[in-house]
Amino acid sequence: MKAGILSKTSMKVSEYFTNAFTHAQVNSGIKSFDSGRFVGVLHYHSYYFQALSYLCLAIEKYSAVRETSRGLGEAIGYYEKTLKLLESCKAIVMTIPASY
Repeated sequence: MKAGILSKTSMKVSEYFTNAFTHAQVNSGIKSFDSGRFVGVLHYHSYYFQALSYLCLAIEKYSAVRETSRGLGEAIGYYEKTLKLLESCKAIVMTIPASY
């Protein structure tokens, strides 16, 4: 599958989890389900799929850099965005038990 399509799909999945997380914050039944761990899983997945989207773009751009010697800054920017999103996940992951 092409990186652009995979990236767009990952971003749409991220939007789905972001919307689910936002709605779960309003609904007290979902918010308190499994002591709030389920909401943490939704929050984690919103970041994870967004990071995956940027990683796909970064890999594609870096491959193009090797062929054309252009676009290294853009590739690095995508890698940095990926890292920033994954770093944001650390605090969320610590609240989710391994059984999830």
